Amino acid sequence: MTCNPCPKFPHIYSEGDQLPELLCVLKGVDLTNYTVTLRLDRPTPSTVLVKVAQFVDAAQGMFKFVWDAGDLVAGIAQEATITFTDASNRPLTAPKRFVLDVQELPA
Repeated sequence: MTCNPCPKFPHIYSEGDQLPELLCVLKGVDLTNYTVTLRLDRPTPSTVLVKVAQFVDAAQGMFKFVWDAGDLVAGIAQEATITFTDASNRPLTAPKRFVLDVQELPA
């Protein structure tokens, strides 16, 4: 999936970062009984990262993605898609898309 142009996430992560977590809010939407998923298309075409969100306050639409040590690999404009799926596997809205930059660690 490609969006052109995608909004750019303002923070630039470094390869291997675990912080900051990606904290999100879908304003005015109760996400109780929903699954929220992030798909990050990495620089290598066959490598995709899929993360399931942890809820901070589902009733207020607040959730976060927690990075593990190997999740973020270097690459510019990696396309990210967040989807919201209810208990019947129906999407809540069109996916939310943005791009994320991850810089290489200095040698």
